[in-house]
Amino acid sequence: MHVAGNSLGGWIALEMGAVAPKNVSSVTALAPAGLWHQVPTSKFPPSLLARILAKISRYFMRIAYQIPALKALGYKKITHLWRELSFESCRDSVIAMATSKGYMPTWRGLLGKKFDSKIDPSVDVSIVFGDYDLTLPENIAQKREVAPEHAQWIVVENCAHVIMWNYPELTVDLIKRTAKIA
Repeated sequence: MHVAGNSLGGWIALEMGAVAPKNVSSVTALAPAGLWHQVPTSKFPPSLLARILAKISRYFMRIAYQIPALKALGYKKITHLWRELSFESCRDSVIAMATSKGYMPTWRGLLGKKFDSKIDPSVDVSIVFGDYDLTLPENIAQKREVAPEHAQWIVVENCAHVIMWNYPELTVDLIKRTAKIA
């Protein structure tokens, strides 16, 4: 199987490649968490403000979407192309962020941890970051030495944390290239 994930999902994809190399043929980790220079120790996640904002704004999403300052507050850190996000993308992300039951338990579970598993060289691995990732910036969360030695490290220009929003077609292409089915 070929796995891909963004942010925490990217870290999970890397772990899947490590624990099941006979089942996982390729991993495409899009802006994966876990490649920390220093492991997180804060009781509260950096995205807590976004979660609070989502919990409040979900009740007036259509209005919030139309007010640039509110839209910027919610999305400017994860994509510099926040003005171009569709209402549907914003609505779906607000609902997911506002209603997630595992948000804080997941954060508590990753405190003090980083990706340190070994992935067999038979598993193709691509790690993709945007050059404008403010969520997991290079100096905090893109330690190349933590990544598998055989991983292909790709930096996408003019791209923030959520590559799927910035460049959906390129995202599909990167996954296919990693899976060698393009």
